[in-house]
Amino acid sequence: MKQYKDITGQKFGKLTILKYTKTVDKRPYWECKCDCGNIKEIRGKEIKSGAVKSCGCLKKERGPDKDLTNKKFNRLTAIKIIGKCRGHYLWECKCNCGNTVTVNVSSLLNSHVKSCGCLDSELASKRIRSLMKKRGGFKGKNNPRWRNDLTDEERKKRKEIRFITDIKKNKWIKKVYNRDLYKCQKCGNNKSGSLTAHHIYSWTSHPKLRYVTPNGITFCLDCHIKFHKKYGYGNNNRKQLTEYMCIL
Repeated sequence: MKQYKDITGQKFGKLTILKYTKTVDKRPYWECKCDCGNIKEIRGKEIKSGAVKSCGCLKKERGPDKDLTNKKFNRLTAIKIIGKCRGHYLWECKCNCGNTVTVNVSSLLNSHVKSCGCLDSELASKRIRSLMKKRGGFKGKNNPRWRNDLTDEERKKRKEIRFITDIKKNKWIKKVYNRDLYKCQKCGNNKSGSLTAHHIYSWTSHPKLRYVTPNGITFCLDCHIKFHKKYGYGNNNRKQLTEYMCIL
């Protein structure tokens, strides 16, 4: 005697029951055809309760379970979904400073990413100011790198060059972070304030690649220190990076 009620031909959600297939632990399974054309074997209890209403296509049509549109997360406001990566929806977000970045939904909800990168810069500047205050400041002749052989005109010119360099470097850093989804590409750390953009080919030996996005990779501070501890500074290259990324 059958231990189940025959539901062949009945429809539940987008599923049409084709036939009974088997019983496992006194639970019948049914072969179902979805409206999209896919055929899938599903447990009867899940069909009747409505827990499963399709082969899985219904969830894809609905999109994410939570609509984050116009919701604010720290300095970021979610605008729209622009894709999916490794099972996570990617949201286009606008930062308080006006920049637009792409952030995965888990980083938004867990506050692992709080800004477009401007917050990291502010925190770093704050730490530097705090250090300078403790040490009495590094301005002018108090700076250990102060050079008496430079004129005021030469100092002014150097200051302008540094200002332009900082702007270019900050833009490059944000592009690298955005491409890497604000996550260390070595260990996966994505805690705000702990990331740094590493030059694959060194800043000093490859000046033409200083602001090229593909020449950068996101590391957390620990992984960055470990890299340079192993390979030193000044003559870094992609071969070293490939080797380092394979080290467990």
